Amino acid sequence: MGGLDIFKTYRMSNGKWAIPQNQKYPINSGADDFGLCVDPNFISNGGEILKGIFSSNRDENKKDDIYDFFIESINDTSTVAEKKHELEVSIKFIFKEKPPISSTFNAIKYVDSVELSSTILPVKLNTFDKTSISIILNPDQRSKINFARRGYLNSSFDINIESPEILSKDSIIKIIQEIELIPIKVKIEFLLENVYYDYDKYELKEASFESLDKLVDMLELNSNLKLEIRSHTDCRGEEDYNLELSNKRAESVVNYLVEKGISNSRLSYRGLGESELFDRCNCEDCSEESHQKNRRTSFQLLE
Repeated sequence: MGGLDIFKTYRMSNGKWAIPQNQKYPINSGADDFGLCVDPNFISNGGEILKGIFSSNRDENKKDDIYDFFIESINDTSTVAEKKHELEVSIKFIFKEKPPISSTFNAIKYVDSVELSSTILPVKLNTFDKTSISIILNPDQRSKINFARRGYLNSSFDINIESPEILSKDSIIKIIQEIELIPIKVKIEFLLENVYYDYDKYELKEASFESLDKLVDMLELNSNLKLEIRSHTDCRGEEDYNLELSNKRAESVVNYLVEKGISNSRLSYRGLGESELFDRCNCEDCSEESHQKNRRTSFQLLE
């Protein structure tokens, strides 16, 4: 909140310490607040349940002074019912490199030494010796965790706990989250998964929005990044028609990104029709799976 702040933690049922939580106002201020001590000899009279002291220079003279504080019990049951319970969230991360389209779709390369940061606690993860973290959230609290590694684009993961039915301080929600990191390789094609259009149409389907929103997050985390959206068709249909259709499909992706706040100056698009087939099977004998792989939307990093 400004200057030094006072945090709290406690030992959880698994023996580990909970992530420190900022105590906010009025314990903390825009000045230096530190050195909190609880009175070990205090006996509650039913009104005040905790007393102690802490140091602060919040006064106008900016000198360190000692302040006392007390915490009152809450007898209003309606207020107690509205109090938020803290919930421990245990997250296991699996970091892997997103393969370019030129390699097989299922290629996986696991990544080590990924740096993690969040609004809750900066920490460094190394997938060889530490693949998970535990954090404390309120059931309706959101937190964005960012990931960084040299040679890869910055990435992020949102945590959103929608009030579970039963909550206590010992409740643990376990999440396994795969994080795909995109290597910084210019003019290499990367697949945009789950971007769909109706047959012979170029308007985006709603099922595409989740994947495109992830692309928006990536562009926001990598503010200097410029990229080209590329759209392809399968080998069926007239070549000129396919080229025009793919160009409109690529343009529809760019329009969506611009509507989400990405500068048009960072984006370009290109329809390639059937000129760069991924699976170069004999068109009459191609399976529907092969047609789907060819009928793709992708992007290339420009800088």
